[in-house]
Amino acid sequence: MNILCSTNLINKALQAIQKPLSSKVTNPLLNGIYIETLTDSIEIKASDLEFSAIISIPAQINEAGKILIAGKQLIDILRRIPSEEVVIYTTKEDNLIHIETNSSEYNLLSMPIEDYPSIEKITKNKPVLTIQSEILKNLTSKTSFACSKNATNNVFKGVYLDIKDGNINCVATDTHRLAIKKYQLENKNINVQILLPSEFLSEISKNLTDEQDQDVVEFYLHNNKIAVQINNLYMQSSSLEGKYPDYDKVIPKDFNIRTTFDVNEMIGAVERASIFSKDGKYINCKITKQEFIITVNNPDLGKAREVIGCRTQGNDIEITFNSEYIIQILKKFDEQDASIYINSSNSPCSVRQGKDESYNYIISPMRVNAN
Repeated sequence: MNILCSTNLINKALQAIQKPLSSKVTNPLLNGIYIETLTDSIEIKASDLEFSAIISIPAQINEAGKILIAGKQLIDILRRIPSEEVVIYTTKEDNLIHIETNSSEYNLLSMPIEDYPSIEKITKNKPVLTIQSEILKNLTSKTSFACSKNATNNVFKGVYLDIKDGNINCVATDTHRLAIKKYQLENKNINVQILLPSEFLSEISKNLTDEQDQDVVEFYLHNNKIAVQINNLYMQSSSLEGKYPDYDKVIPKDFNIRTTFDVNEMIGAVERASIFSKDGKYINCKITKQEFIITVNNPDLGKAREVIGCRTQGNDIEITFNSEYIIQILKKFDEQDASIYINSSNSPCSVRQGKDESYNYIISPMRVNAN
C-alpha cells in the first residue's frame, strides 16, 4: 500500500473514530486502526466490538492495499506532524508501516490484518430516521444531562427518541428527574422508537460541529444494533436492552401552585446557598407570593439564606430540592424567566422556561428536612 493524503484530513478522521481504542480490550488487535484503499480515497476503521466507527477521506492512491496499525501511536505521531501532507506505505522487504513527510520518517510494526474482525454495516435498508443535525443537537443537549450514570436498569442510561406521526418526544430520566423536549418533523409519517446509549450519543454530538449544522443524521436499526451516518462518518453501537417506561405517566397534568422568577438570579442564589449543604445538594425553599427564600443549615459549617423575588399564584409552600437538579436545568434555558409548578412538598414538580410548551422538566422533591 502507498498513499498520500492531507495531514489535516487524516487527523480529523482519526479523532472522529478513536473512541474504540482502549487498553481494556482483551484482543490487542482491537487497539489497531484499519486502513484500506478505495478508488480515490481511504477507509479508516476502529472497533472494540461494542462500538465501531468507519470514515472515508480523499487520498492519492499510489498503490492499493490495506494495513492494520497501532492506533494510539499513529494518532500521536500524525497530530504532531507539521507537514501538510503525509505518505503512508508498506514494502515487501519488511513488516513495517512507513510514515513519511519531507522532514521526518517513522516506522511502526504492521499488525496481522487477517485476524481483524469485520465490521458489518446495517445500512442495507432505508434509515428509520433522517434528521437535521442542528435539530438533533438541540433535542439531545436539552435532555441528555438527565440520564443516569450508574442505574442498574440500562434503559435509564440512554436518551429515548419516541416518534409518533412525526412528533418527537426526546426523553431522559434517572428516575429522580425527567427531561423532555418536543419537536414536530416535516415528515408526519415517521413512527419509530430509538433508545440512544449515552456514550454513543456523546460520540454523535462530538461529530456535529458548527460547520455541519445544515447536514443530516441518518439512523439505522437492526436486531441489537444501532447506527448513524453523518456525511462520510459511520458509527455503530450495541443497543440498550429493555423497554423504556411509560414516561407520560409521571408527568402531572395539573398544578396548584406556580412561581415565576429570574433564571440568573435563581442560579446564583442556589449555587451560593448549596455551598453550605452537607453534600452540596439539598436546599430548603420557602415560596411566598413575592419571595423565594432558600436556606441551608449545616451544623458543621453554618447557615445560608438567599432571597430572590418571585411571582407566585397559589398558596405558600415549603419544599426541599436537589440543588444540582435545579441548576442543571436552569442553565439549559434560553429565556430570562422560568417557572416551577408545584402540587405539594412531596409530589413531582415541573420546571419550564417562559412560555415554551415544548420543553418540560419533572423533578421529585427531596424527602428530607435539612433544617
